[in-house]
Amino acid sequence: MKKNYLIKESVSNEWIDEVTQLSQGEVYCIQGGLNDAYLIDFRGLRYGRVRRDWLIIVPEFANTWGDDLHAMFTDDDEIAEKFISEYEKQQDSVNIEGEEEYDSECGDYRYYPVLEGVFMKTLKQIRTDELNKLIGELG
Repeated sequence: MKKNYLIKESVSNEWIDEVTQLSQGEVYCIQGGLNDAYLIDFRGLRYGRVRRDWLIIVPEFANTWGDDLHAMFTDDDEIAEKFISEYEKQQDSVNIEGEEEYDSECGDYRYYPVLEGVFMKTLKQIRTDELNKLIGELG
């Protein structure tokens, strides 16, 4: 049975650094504008009582100065495969001066996938749902 455990608050870069150091498996990093997205092999580890195969961390727009980092633990290999596919697209799309196969006629570019809301509800959606639930209970 595929299970997801969503962390309902933004995580910090320090937390991500600690988790990636604890992981004994693969860590896939998709580079972003302000913050990167991560898929971390979480087998053999746990978060409180939560044990899942994968930890996915996706930046979400918060304001013009920064992003929120949203995390979810999952056993869903389809989510992991989709993330890895986006990771591979980015790795294959690099055309930056100084790279081995740089093509000067194309100019610099890199594929930056939009991952916000793709694998899980956004923090904004979660907060809106919780607010609507509260309003419904009060009304």
